[in-house]
Amino acid sequence: AYEEVKLVLRETLRQLTAEIAAKLAPGPDGGVRIFRNSILERLAGFLSTFDMRNIADDGDLEKVVRKLRSMTKGLDPERLREMDGLRTDIAQKMASVTGQLDRLIETASARHISFGPLTGAA
Repeated sequence: AYEEVKLVLRETLRQLTAEIAAKLAPGPDGGVRIFRNSILERLAGFLSTFDMRNIADDGDLEKVVRKLRSMTKGLDPERLREMDGLRTDIAQKMASVTGQLDRLIETASARHISFGPLTGAA
């Protein structure tokens, strides 16, 4: 059950960081995509409740959460919309965190649980 909790938390955070990175990256036409405050609010909500939800004591994810807390502290959505350099920087950092979370998910998913050989099955 703890492995499932880890996977759910990791995947939830991965989806958030991937969405933020995608919204901050230029669109297919090179234009700016719409970036709403709500996505940063969802990330802030996850980060603020992580300690309470980390019942599996996932140290690897805790490191990522600390990094994101530091990265997003005082981050203003309006500044992200107005400042191209900041937008690009945060998009790259979020993409990097997403990659890190992908690796954590792959590692956790690769673990297989074995209950030994089945005997007496009819």
